[in-house]
Amino acid sequence: MFKKLIFLLYFFSSLVYSQDGKSIRDTILKYQFTNPSKAIDFGVEFTNKMYDAEPTQLIQQTYGLIGEILQNVGLDDLALEYFNQSIKQYQALPDSEKKFPTINYPPWIILNIGNIYLQNRDLDKAYQKYSQAIDLFEKIKDNDIKFIGLNTSYSNIGLIEDLKGNLDKTDSIYFQVYQKRMTRPKHEDILYSLSQLLSVEIRKNELSVAQSRLKEIDTYYVGLSSDLRDKKGSLIRRNYGYSYLVFGAYYQSIKEYDKAIDYLTKSKKIMYDFPDELTSLGSRFAECYLGLNDLKMAEQVAKQNLQIKNLNKKEKKYNYKVLENVYKKKKLDAEIIKIKDSLILLSSSSFPSALANKLGKLEINLNLAESKRLINENKLKSNRQLFAVIIMLTILLLGFLTLKANYNLQLEKTQRLELLNQYFKNEVEKKNRELTSKVNFISQRNEYLKSLKRKISSNSKSENLTLFNINKQLDLVLNSENAYSEFDKMFVNVYPEFYIELNKRFKLSKTDLRLAAYIKMNHSNDEIARISGVSKRTVETQRYRISKKLNLSPEQDLNSFIITL
Repeated sequence: MFKKLIFLLYFFSSLVYSQDGKSIRDTILKYQFTNPSKAIDFGVEFTNKMYDAEPTQLIQQTYGLIGEILQNVGLDDLALEYFNQSIKQYQALPDSEKKFPTINYPPWIILNIGNIYLQNRDLDKAYQKYSQAIDLFEKIKDNDIKFIGLNTSYSNIGLIEDLKGNLDKTDSIYFQVYQKRMTRPKHEDILYSLSQLLSVEIRKNELSVAQSRLKEIDTYYVGLSSDLRDKKGSLIRRNYGYSYLVFGAYYQSIKEYDKAIDYLTKSKKIMYDFPDELTSLGSRFAECYLGLNDLKMAEQVAKQNLQIKNLNKKEKKYNYKVLENVYKKKKLDAEIIKIKDSLILLSSSSFPSALANKLGKLEINLNLAESKRLINENKLKSNRQLFAVIIMLTILLLGFLTLKANYNLQLEKTQRLELLNQYFKNEVEKKNRELTSKVNFISQRNEYLKSLKRKISSNSKSENLTLFNINKQLDLVLNSENAYSEFDKMFVNVYPEFYIELNKRFKLSKTDLRLAAYIKMNHSNDEIARISGVSKRTVETQRYRISKKLNLSPEQDLNSFIITL
């Protein structure tokens, strides 16, 4: 009873624990774009609650989500910590609990690590990560996630080509991604692809084409329902705002600051509830006001930007640079010194030191994990091969034993058949001997009868042959008639089907059958005459008659016909 109580308490506490973690994750998602600072606060709370928890899919995915938010606000070093934890969580999960059990790493994490390399201009490393992400997405069975992941990865490879100055290649990649996305209309992705095409057209100085593209984007956006456009945190609206941001950045780059401010203002109105984008816009506004020599507005906007919570180092540098230039023009040396101190402090914790170190550690962990995976795969492969060899040897052994058993069985059968054949052969020889003996007896009897006949005919004086003696000898001969019956029985034992076959096909007398039996035994006419007690001519006459009865033609030999029956 006590054990059951402990189990129930553990079960309900785990359930509450899981629900609490899910609730925090839902809150992080809610504020991911609209209030990243708040989302990060909840991320810290989630981390504290789940610090000692067993790995779960919820924890793994939430760590990845927190890392993505930190990366978006420019806190790359902290983002890497969470990405690293997310990977460890993923690899610690059993395959049954993984969202993608067919792959070794969470592909979105690898993609985001590639984004960090890209932001810090390590293009080769970024390309490696995007390529790795593509390989991982290709192995995913969920077609929707695969579709989105592959398009995002290829789109980011386009960014690399853009930074390298390969604008034609960039344009080709962006257009291919755009065409694929049009096959499964997801409005925010289509608008993002259109804004990327717009940026390349501007970079190629195809301004009229870019203006036409912007009108196309306006038409597409306006054609969507107001619910999709006006929803708070709508990525559709954010990606639409990127188009005006691209134009604003272009006019800023060619120092047409008034036009730049117009486009940036439109972009700000569209992306009013996206703090990260507003932060980036704020830095551009400050630089544009400085370019217009509106020092008051430049200073005001820059200071406002620096007050933003969790402002990334990149944006801080932009705004400090604006203030530095403002104070130089105002000749405020004391303020300039403060700004330079701030810039020095920012530079002391730059990418080449802390972030590079964390990226290096992360790469080592990934390489170690990959080596471990390859070792496990090789072990598994070796075990499978060994198992296959064992199965094969077992089959061969069973086959050999079966063949040997069959061979022994066939050998035993053959030996039995040989013994049986030998037995039958001996029996046939015995019957033949008995049959021959009987034939000889009949032949001798007939010779005796002939001798007796000669004595009676001669009535020789030298032999006093009384009637009594003749009668006695004739009785002996009459009793010997049983010999013919015994002959027939023996013959049937040796050739059981012979008489049956003849009687079935022909109408033969008893004398005919006996003659056929003598012929079957391969006796000559003389031998048959002696056995039967008749003359040779009588035998020849009997042979002629039986040939007629057997319907033999003159060309057919009686002996050959009977012997083959």
